[in-house]
Amino acid sequence: MSKIRATYRFSFFLVTAVWTVMRIMVSLKLDKQKGQDYILEVRRKWVRYTIKRVGVKLDMKGVLPEIEGPAIIVQNHKSYFDPMTALRLVKAMPVSKAEVSSWPLIGFLADYTGVLFVRREDRQSRKDTLAGMEKELKKGNNILIYPEGTTTADPKTLQFKLGSFRLAAKLGVPVIPMSIEFSKDEDSWIGTDMFLPHFFKTFGKKEVYIKASVGPAIYGDDPEKLLAEAQQWIDTDILKLRKEFAEEGITRD
Repeated sequence: MSKIRATYRFSFFLVTAVWTVMRIMVSLKLDKQKGQDYILEVRRKWVRYTIKRVGVKLDMKGVLPEIEGPAIIVQNHKSYFDPMTALRLVKAMPVSKAEVSSWPLIGFLADYTGVLFVRREDRQSRKDTLAGMEKELKKGNNILIYPEGTTTADPKTLQFKLGSFRLAAKLGVPVIPMSIEFSKDEDSWIGTDMFLPHFFKTFGKKEVYIKASVGPAIYGDDPEKLLAEAQQWIDTDILKLRKEFAEEGITRD
């Protein structure tokens, strides 16, 4: 039953994603005035439609702070599913590892709807990605980034990378921290796990329970202080979310 469930959900995810991209392509062809903002909004609607239908129970706390202009949203990193929780709430250009661009179909869909790819081990790629982020922010688009650089199932984040916080300080845009936590450690995608086996194991369950929170807008011209404040907020909130799971009688293993 779990394999059938996971197969259905994976197929549903791909079919609706392809349909959404086809719809965007046709709409852009018919109306030349539509651009990236339209694409990001349609993608957000697709995310909202899809989350429950792939078996995710998402408990999202908080609302986006009211700000003028774009922001850099930073979220701790647990899984390939993390951006879905953030993009449900905000229109943003996610930054993703370059390997995703080579995934059959998924890579094309991500690229077409607006994702900035980075090879984290490549200095020039990191530099180019920061330049791309700056360009998008100046156009008014939000950026969604995972400053740990990799996933972890730990209750505390890995040390954040400084680059996106330097950019926020340079441009004077706020940093908005977001936390995410799965009810089960095994649902995190870490180490050498392959994508499809992990997807089928995780989304073959009747339900995947996720909690997430939105933090306050953080402003400043000191990138190290921006980083420290954002990371501290996320670390503190992860522990709160874990405590909530425990109070609901949910064990992590």
